[in-house]
Amino acid sequence: MAQPAIVLISGFQSPIEDEIWQVIFRDCWQIPDVGQAHLIRVLARGMKKRFSAREQYAHTIGRLVTIAPFPDSVKRITKQTAYQRNLVACALADTVLILHAHEESETARLAAEVVGWGKRVMTVDHAENQHLLDLGVKVYRE
Repeated sequence: MAQPAIVLISGFQSPIEDEIWQVIFRDCWQIPDVGQAHLIRVLARGMKKRFSAREQYAHTIGRLVTIAPFPDSVKRITKQTAYQRNLVACALADTVLILHAHEESETARLAAEVVGWGKRVMTVDHAENQHLLDLGVKVYRE
C-alpha cells in the first residue's frame, strides 16, 4: 500500500530550511520513510515574480503552492514580516515542529503563541529545549 503524502509548510528561508528545500528537489519529491512530499512555501514578502523551472514544474503538477500573505509592494523580508509569515504557516499546519529555539527568541515567542491557540507543537527531546517544554510544547516521538 502506498504511503500517504505529507505536506511541509515553511518559508524555506533559514539555512536548514533551505537545505531541506534543496534535498526535496534533488530527491524528486521523495522523503525517505515518509513518501511523497507536497510543499507550501509561505513568503515573508510579496509574491515572487519569477520561479525556477523546477518550481514552475512543481506548481504545475500540484506539488508546490506558494503563498504570499503580503501585497506585492512588500519587497524586503523584515523581522516583522518573517514573524507574520511564520504565524500564517503555523495556522495552516496540523502540527508545528520547532527543532530548536533560543529562550528569548522570536521562535520561542511564536511557539508560545501557537501553543496558546491549542495547536499541537512538537520539538526534539534536548535539554536546550526545556523552555519550550515548559510552554506546553510536546516531545516529538516517532
